[in-house]
Amino acid sequence: MSKKQDSSEDITLDFSWIKNIFSGKSPKSKRHQKSSKDDDELNIEFNSISKLFVKYGAYLLILIPIILSIYLRLMPAQLPVADDWTRQGIINNLRTQVINDVNQKYPNLPQQNKDVLINQQLDTVLSAQQNQIEQAIQQQSQMLRERFRNENGETYLGDIDSYFWTRYARNIIEKGTFGDEVVDGQNIDTHMSAPNGFKITPSMYPYIEAYLYKFLRIFNSEITIMRVAYLTPLYLSFIAIIAAFLIGKKLSGNFSGFIASVLIAVNPTVLSRSFGSDNDIVNIVFPLLIMLFTMYAFDSKKLSKTILLSSIVGFLIGLYSFAWSGWWFMFLFICGAAIIYLGYIGVFELISKGKTINNLMNNKKVITIGVLVIVLFASTFVTLAMFGKQSTFVNVFFKNPYKIVTITAASRGASIWPNVYTTVAELNAANIDQIINSLGGVNFLWIALIGTILALVNFSAKKTKQKIINYLYLGGSILYFFIFLMVARSANFNMMITVALLSIPMFVGLLLSSIFSYKVEPAHAIIMTIWFMATIYASTKGIRFILLIVPAFVISFAAFFGIVIDKVSNLFSKLFDLNATIPKAIFIFATLFILIQPYNAGKSVAYSYAPSINDAWVEALTKINTESAPDAIINSWWDF
Repeated sequence: MSKKQDSSEDITLDFSWIKNIFSGKSPKSKRHQKSSKDDDELNIEFNSISKLFVKYGAYLLILIPIILSIYLRLMPAQLPVADDWTRQGIINNLRTQVINDVNQKYPNLPQQNKDVLINQQLDTVLSAQQNQIEQAIQQQSQMLRERFRNENGETYLGDIDSYFWTRYARNIIEKGTFGDEVVDGQNIDTHMSAPNGFKITPSMYPYIEAYLYKFLRIFNSEITIMRVAYLTPLYLSFIAIIAAFLIGKKLSGNFSGFIASVLIAVNPTVLSRSFGSDNDIVNIVFPLLIMLFTMYAFDSKKLSKTILLSSIVGFLIGLYSFAWSGWWFMFLFICGAAIIYLGYIGVFELISKGKTINNLMNNKKVITIGVLVIVLFASTFVTLAMFGKQSTFVNVFFKNPYKIVTITAASRGASIWPNVYTTVAELNAANIDQIINSLGGVNFLWIALIGTILALVNFSAKKTKQKIINYLYLGGSILYFFIFLMVARSANFNMMITVALLSIPMFVGLLLSSIFSYKVEPAHAIIMTIWFMATIYASTKGIRFILLIVPAFVISFAAFFGIVIDKVSNLFSKLFDLNATIPKAIFIFATLFILIQPYNAGKSVAYSYAPSINDAWVEALTKINTESAPDAIINSWWDF
């Protein structure tokens, strides 16, 4: 038989073997038995890989927001806005030349006609000299960038606060102490309140910078503390992104986690408040971590797990106190949520099941929440004591919340002198429109508010009456939040009343669940509602508190799409007899387009950002440092 015939026979045998496999017939030769065995092994291996990807591959989604965060947070270091500044400056100069030329040639021409002529001639000049203009832009923009960089070519940090924290980090690295000096065990900042100095309390952010610097020095011995300071918010953003993903995943799946993590990475408020090494990034990281473990604690089935998770929550809250003095708001949110949750269980059991108070004491959920609160109190107090802040614990429920009001009063009145608060832009009051715009607009906040109450909708209710009640409640809440936002923007209501109105859908949902005997898991709804109410109110007292709304916003926004896409996809698959994956994929793809707006907003902030510090500041301060007397004191206000 020829080689050609041999080859043909081999091909025939191969097709025959494949046919036998699909038909379920046994192979006829040892060769085929071996091939079948190999194929089975490959199939088993492929299936194993597929299962592993399904189980763990979704976490690869976290890489996308992390990459976005890296891209956006490193962008300001390149100062791309310098090109725009230079281009606009050159065009303005050319326009001035054209205007002067037109005025000389046509002094009596009406201004309207002059404007047309000026625009025409300017377009001609720009077109004719395009190459020269672009070269000039490149040269001048590079010179402009150099004004915002030190002798090592590193872009200056964002503002005074950034250098304030970095100075403490340098103390930790070089002296091993937080302050410039330590007197009687107390850290003293000799640069403040000269000549006596100022007693300071150590805080976390400079320690993060210092130890991150020591760690990165292992890989790059030439890296500077200023470079590490710039990168610190970037690394902390990774923690926030992962926490947001895990919360979203817990609430409504991987896609919800993906949306939450992307929104955290690109949120313009978060970016603008943490560029240049400002420490406000901790007010995103810690609330998200605390929220994550709180939800795990509320949902845990085992008492031992509840104790462990509650201890972690308390530890994180105590650790947060080492990073920011306003740590207590998270503690109050959790306590408030626990009280409302216990109230819901009590009403549900009494109305729906007719149980007595004694029965409630044996309820597993009541025991879980009770243990959560007790362990939370204990672990928070212990952690506060670790940082010498145990005395602040007693102020949590009364004194600290009152501070928000008193700071605002101080910034607007003349009750103190000197009134340093009057020039603090962060303490300017924000109105509802500013809050809404900072979160992406009315539609985005509307969606997030709807997302807060979806946990109170029992989509799997069996009884017809329960189904009707649930869908009426959902539709009513959607309409209510829309009307609320419209009225809140146009009316001048008392802010306390306004934020109280936000809680109505939550309480209605809990009450309907009790009356019509269908259980819900309300932890997310309760926590998010309290969070929105408190932070929106706080933002009207100081614009800096808008940042604290962001975690609640992104989680609720993401939960909305995660839950809605799942439910609507299943509905479409039943109506049109489709595999549920098909409509789900379509809706997910459509939802991705919604993320374009927040991404563009974040990119615009990153592109436009430039440090407040430049060569002029550095040269002036260096001159003062080198040429003034050793005991000279600069008397300054804290704004520029």
